[in-house]
Amino acid sequence: EPSAVEGQQQGRDAALEFAVGAWVEIRGLSGAKELNGLQGELWEFIREKGRWCVEVGDLGRKSIKPENLVVTRPAKDPSELLREGEWVRICRLDTGNALNGLHCRVNYEVEPGRWNVNVEGLGAKVLDAKFFGRPSHSGPQSRTCGQFHRVAGMDGDFRPADFEALPKM
Repeated sequence: EPSAVEGQQQGRDAALEFAVGAWVEIRGLSGAKELNGLQGELWEFIREKGRWCVEVGDLGRKSIKPENLVVTRPAKDPSELLREGEWVRICRLDTGNALNGLHCRVNYEVEPGRWNVNVEGLGAKVLDAKFFGRPSHSGPQSRTCGQFHRVAGMDGDFRPADFEALPKM
């Protein structure tokens, strides 16, 4: 049987797994049993409610208590996403910040840990790397008739890799 100190350490280790971008399985819900067993990605922690916002595929985002989530794949280190030309999703800014959830294209590192990015519809911004997460798909957030729209000066600047994650039509 683990000691109290070992138990506290295990609890801390488990808490560290809950991070934006981690994949989780939903378990033990009684009010929305149809969600049990489904997997999704953690998008943000809603402090006021004490719940995680979980993107559950085609079902959209659901607000779920941490005790009903089990991490199945930890979040990637944001620095793994940061190469010039890569798409990232802005996340972990203050709740209610309009930039949360937007996709942007990484331009270059301004200084260690701070990157110049091209935010769809808004243009160039400089953000800390800690505010980047894996995008839900490669490319801009908005699509029209299956085609990407023109985004803040990035016309014609797409690579085949940008389209790999798109559903086939």
